[in-house]
Amino acid sequence: MTVRSFAPQEVQSFGRLSGDVNPIHVDPIAARRMIFNRPVVHGVMLIAWLLDDQLRQHGGGRARLRALKALFLQPAPVGDELTLESSGQWPKLRFRILWRGTVAARGSVEYEDRSAIDDMPVSEAPAPGAPALVDSSAFASMTGEERLELGPGLEALFPDLASGLPRSQIAVLAALTRIVGMHCPGLRSILAEIDLGFEQQAAPALAWKVAEFDDRFGRLTLEVGSPLVRGTMVAFERPVAERSAKEAVLLSSIASGEFNGVKALVVGATRGLGGTLTRLLVVGGAEVVGTFNMGKDEAAALAKELGSGPGQCRFERLDIFEHDTAGLRRIADDAGGFTHLLYTATPPIFVGAKGSFSDALFEHFLEAYVRAFLRLFETVQAQGRSLSSVLFPSSVAVAEHQPGLTEYAMAKAAAEAMIASLAAKHRDIRFLAPRLPRLETDQTINRSGVTGEDPAPLALDLLRQLRG
Repeated sequence: MTVRSFAPQEVQSFGRLSGDVNPIHVDPIAARRMIFNRPVVHGVMLIAWLLDDQLRQHGGGRARLRALKALFLQPAPVGDELTLESSGQWPKLRFRILWRGTVAARGSVEYEDRSAIDDMPVSEAPAPGAPALVDSSAFASMTGEERLELGPGLEALFPDLASGLPRSQIAVLAALTRIVGMHCPGLRSILAEIDLGFEQQAAPALAWKVAEFDDRFGRLTLEVGSPLVRGTMVAFERPVAERSAKEAVLLSSIASGEFNGVKALVVGATRGLGGTLTRLLVVGGAEVVGTFNMGKDEAAALAKELGSGPGQCRFERLDIFEHDTAGLRRIADDAGGFTHLLYTATPPIFVGAKGSFSDALFEHFLEAYVRAFLRLFETVQAQGRSLSSVLFPSSVAVAEHQPGLTEYAMAKAAAEAMIASLAAKHRDIRFLAPRLPRLETDQTINRSGVTGEDPAPLALDLLRQLRG
């Protein structure tokens, strides 16, 4: 078995790869709305990386794909290091791609010798358009045809793939992501599985149709076919967490000036619980500085929404994993200090593997919930006016075992101990670290029937506890 590492970054695309599909990291359109709480690498880009590596290890020779199977199990965040494990003997290889010890993707590849038809020309890909926003009622009858096209940049990104495989087969991979991300399911889509068998004939396009749609889970099975390739893909319609009706009622019921005098730093303020807390505070008259990392568009939209007050709100970018606190010190100085610190920042939670433990993932959660918070708390304490209240949400997962959340629960337990220690040391500050139930947010929304609680009533109750 061979093991190699790779840290995918945001790069120029080699095909018209767009849309919110996993979401793909080669097009900024894709990173705007994220079920995984941050941009993640598209499955086809993972496949391109592993094929490039396998061909390089084979000596950079010319070959063609005979079969390709891939199952995408977990998100692989952009910029984080991934590990590729390859096993078996050429021309039949198996692979696993891991992120922080958990399997992000696995599958198999079979190669064969090149043939004469493999040098067929491939069209130049035009500029990407907008992904389709499709009503789920239309999925079951959807069909189409996608031309085999490639954009520039392939040789620079994946040189061994570019020289080793026929361009027509590489164009098939690009066509797959366009079908899922641009057409069906379109904007709100997640690629889950690929199973392809390649034929010995040329074809300029790839036909596709929906063979099965399960509305209960938003699961689509798509058949693809041409004289060049035949197979299936599985994709999911990405669910969306909507603003709750209760939040609107609560916003209208907050007493005028209920949170006057509050100067709050809300860390992770654009979505989920943080977004709800921010809205409630501003409507109650508070001055809020909200932070975001990836959600620039969400921050701009929320700032516009809250621009008419009665409180005040502005947003600053803050990466909780950044050890240099200069940016945080500037934020605190500009605000003249804070009375309230609300820490709702979180990395993706549902990334653990059931039945196993990952040291790397545990360390990742410790950094997010313990070390990053301590850096932030100490920096805010040292700047300007003194804190009076701190909110650090914990989770019922600490006491209720949930498969796949072991590392997360352990880190939250460590954070609870940290908060207890800080509360004993800083008796003039009110610390609140409730074990919250599963809330309905972008991270928890799903099609499996597992429901979460509305965050709005709980958020208002927490703010009133902090106010005293």
